[in-house]
Amino acid sequence: MENRRELGMQRGKARLYVVFLTILFAQSTGAIAVGSCKDNEYYRNDTGSGFCCDKCPPGYRLKEQCPGEGQRSVCEKCEAGYFLDKLNYFGNCFRCKRCKDLELEISPCEPHRDRVCGCKLEFYTKNNECKRCTRCGPGQKKIGGCTGANDTLCVCEDNHYPISSRYCRPVGNFSGCPYPSPSETTSVVQPSEPIPSTRPKNSQGHIGMVIALIGLGLGTVFALALAGYCTIKRFQKQIKSLFRPEKPRVPESSTEILISEPSSNERVCSVPVPALPPETETSRKLPDCVPRPIKTHQFIYSVLDVVPVGRFKELVRHLGVTEQDIDRAERDNRTFKEAQYQMLKVWADSSNGGGSNNLPRQLFQELMETLREMGLCACAEHIEKSYSTED
Repeated sequence: MENRRELGMQRGKARLYVVFLTILFAQSTGAIAVGSCKDNEYYRNDTGSGFCCDKCPPGYRLKEQCPGEGQRSVCEKCEAGYFLDKLNYFGNCFRCKRCKDLELEISPCEPHRDRVCGCKLEFYTKNNECKRCTRCGPGQKKIGGCTGANDTLCVCEDNHYPISSRYCRPVGNFSGCPYPSPSETTSVVQPSEPIPSTRPKNSQGHIGMVIALIGLGLGTVFALALAGYCTIKRFQKQIKSLFRPEKPRVPESSTEILISEPSSNERVCSVPVPALPPETETSRKLPDCVPRPIKTHQFIYSVLDVVPVGRFKELVRHLGVTEQDIDRAERDNRTFKEAQYQMLKVWADSSNGGGSNNLPRQLFQELMETLREMGLCACAEHIEKSYSTED
């Protein structure tokens, strides 16, 4: 019994050895067969007996494998928009790439090669993306780049020195330039030390510009404040006029008494007087008086004292004085103040007929309105206070 068991075990071991040797032999045979195929062939082992088949050329895909050794494979040309660029035994072709928005086609898609795209003008390739080329800054010139994978290469122009990577300044009279000239370098050199504090001579122009801007800003603020002041004054006058009590109505039977031919120091009053018995008229008091006459020469000098010199010709032009009269006044008078007096005198005489030393009230109001239209409200307020109706 024991001998039979040992014999059975030995037979089982022998069978395992036979299977193992068979597998090794098959693998070695396949390796030899694969290694024996040429570069334009591939090994086919799905038929039970392996053999070499020819590959398809670039631009073609494998449609049917060769049926046996020494026979040809069936290949089919890639469709439009697809390609294969190597010897292959693939069943499908690859899709050609499409150019992006910032790219343009350099060579078209063909069955044996993919489409080639490149960046448009003024762009270069970086990390498989198109980037806009850098433009040379002030004082710089382009010496290359902006093609393929290279950005623009800029250097300083002749007689310039670098301030930063994007700006070069003319040398001029600046003798403390520690940087090399453009002929000694092929790229912009970043300064390793701060630029000396020596400033070019044209720095005074910048200071003057800053001062001018500050003055302009202050002038604008002053003009806005003056316009706001005039607006508030006008609004206050309108409010007062709304709440001012109405004057008592005079009966139709009343008469008007005029004190005629007063002297220059007296007031002229024109008041309505109702028809009353003679004994009551003497006991009736006179109302408030109208403004005193305005002497023309005194009024002109009061205007000259408050109107700015730079705005005076603008004032007389608004009042209707001609350029010929303005030139004649400046030519006939040595001092500018006398010329100004002559200009206003021409206006007063032309409007008044030239036969009176008193300025009519309508001319007074015309000048006040003109001053306010010019934005000189403070001047108008000052003159009106000087010639108010109150004593």
